[in-house]
Amino acid sequence: MSEQGVSDARLSAPKSAGRYESFYIGGLAVCLALLPLVGYLAPRALAFIPGLIGLIGFFAGWYIYRSRPQIHKGTLYIVVPVMGLGFLSSVWAIDPAESLERSLKMLPVLLSGVALLSILSAYREHIFPLFTKIFPIVVIFTLAYALIDLLSDGALHLFLRGGQRDEEFNVSELNRGIVVIVLSLIPAWAMLGHHQGYWNSLRRYIYQALILILLAGILFTTDSQSAHLIVLICAVFWFLFPVKNRVAWFCLWAMLTALIFVAPWLVQYMFDTMPALIGDVEWFRQSYALNRLEIWDYVGRYIEASPLYGYGIEATRSIEDFDSAFLYDDKAIVLHPHNFALQLWIEFGAMGAILASMITGYILKILMNMEPSGARIGLVAFMGLLCPAATAYGLWQGWFVGLFFMMCGYCILSQSTRQCD
Repeated sequence: MSEQGVSDARLSAPKSAGRYESFYIGGLAVCLALLPLVGYLAPRALAFIPGLIGLIGFFAGWYIYRSRPQIHKGTLYIVVPVMGLGFLSSVWAIDPAESLERSLKMLPVLLSGVALLSILSAYREHIFPLFTKIFPIVVIFTLAYALIDLLSDGALHLFLRGGQRDEEFNVSELNRGIVVIVLSLIPAWAMLGHHQGYWNSLRRYIYQALILILLAGILFTTDSQSAHLIVLICAVFWFLFPVKNRVAWFCLWAMLTALIFVAPWLVQYMFDTMPALIGDVEWFRQSYALNRLEIWDYVGRYIEASPLYGYGIEATRSIEDFDSAFLYDDKAIVLHPHNFALQLWIEFGAMGAILASMITGYILKILMNMEPSGARIGLVAFMGLLCPAATAYGLWQGWFVGLFFMMCGYCILSQSTRQCD
């Protein structure tokens, strides 16, 4: 819904709509701003909370404005083909019942995500003023909370869950939450400059300094190599990518497409050559890089047996005959390949690679046509999300899908050009 559409809806709303509207917009702004804190404290909750905000907000907005928010069609262009291919893959899947069940479970997560992006696109100019005042503060608070958690070996984490302090705590349990908060820094940093009156220069510089100090502390103490990689990649694209150069966008799409298409064979070459280069490097040992290389190798070779249409969505859960070398891992059973390109290949074959290329091109085209500052924020968020998708987490994990919609929503809000006092 355009801003004019919202205004027209107000004219037909009852006299009490103004009161309800303020409560509605304020509630949306607060709930959205608190998502990074929720995502740190309980990352798995992102599987349903962003979608729940979207569904409640969608129907509440419909009632308050007496007009249905316009469906965010751009998201449907991604969700519909993905779910269609997921359901179709159950026809040839190794375990058809498991693939069909997984597709059915993903359907409400994806559709509720569409609802979230629809209301943010419709009402962003109304949500924007309050949201941009709250959001950076929440992110800074969550950064400080996370740093205290890391420095105290998870004391806050154990306290909230009723654990005993004398228990041995694995700080890697905080990794998902660290990934959530590090990604949330992208829109938070950008939004500090939106309110020219509220975020005056001194206040903005203080908050930016706090962000950098807290982020440095987290990167120094965390075991999440995904967080390190996200910061590195995001910094490169934030400072070095020429967003005004259309050729650069096409080159980026071509590079990502090439990597997706050659992934099953590239990882086999990497497994042959990289262990000798990185095996003695502590950072790679802590990130289970050699284990990942071994998983990628036997998944890549398994793909070669069915390269056209794969083995069905979530196929790796049912495969028990991977041909592992057992050099760095004593088992050859994985829930997902820890790489989105390999996951699409083993589940959907070349059809998955083609779909990934098309979706990547579609997203980059949208970003390329935005004004430069919005394009930069969107691109950095997209590349930041690709980092854990390519090295750590499964593509269909509910919390990761929720994180994707959360970041897309923040990017939509970041596109507002209104400078608020």
